Amino acid sequence: CFHDPGVAAERRARTWFLRGCDRLLSISEATSDDLVELLGVPAERVVTVHGAAGARFVPAEPDAAAADGFVLCPSGAEWRKNLDRLLVAWAGVDTATRAAHPLVVQCHMDPATRAAWEDRRDGLGLAETVRFTGEVTDDELVALMQTAALAVFPSLYEGLGLPVLEARRCGAAVVCGDNSSLRELVADPRARFDATDVGAITETLAHYLTDGPARRALAAAPIDERYTWRQVAGRVVE
Repeated sequence: CFHDPGVAAERRARTWFLRGCDRLLSISEATSDDLVELLGVPAERVVTVHGAAGARFVPAEPDAAAADGFVLCPSGAEWRKNLDRLLVAWAGVDTATRAAHPLVVQCHMDPATRAAWEDRRDGLGLAETVRFTGEVTDDELVALMQTAALAVFPSLYEGLGLPVLEARRCGAAVVCGDNSSLRELVADPRARFDATDVGAITETLAHYLTDGPARRALAAAPIDERYTWRQVAGRVVE
């Protein structure tokens, strides 16, 4: 798209604007590095303040029903979210595991986009084990994250990766792409995969869906205190 003169001009204008700012507050260390390395912003002007999930994202009550067994992908339809590779990878998971843990893709789509993705799903033979929710309410999203057996986030690049943080706050075990800011949100390298490698995505999903202790340990991993609004606000004020 940068071959389009209008897009290229807009990008140049934004780059010069950022380079001229006295201070830039960034939502991840990865984004801070990108500002310095890709846009040429002086490192001393960049401060990482991180981000946090909303207060509604909390684990389910202790007496709530156990996880329903499904895999949740809180995603989007744009190419960066890497949904196609996830579907192909899902087709590589063995039939019994897919049947026991259906894949639920939470994603707002217009009717034409949804129809196209459903056609892609059906063409891969996944009609029985993949569901697209369409748009959901905030309360429904929290409920999905609280009850998922596993959450997967195959994005190719994220500035922060807020859905990962939200799912972790809800007590979900999360696996994600080994790139950008996602490495900061999911510290265990075993729970990250090369998002461009379908086989690696398949292997990671299969491992955590068939190894209950590993999945529970991943869900129980502590979240760094820097991902709280008190810490974020403190960094901004500072």
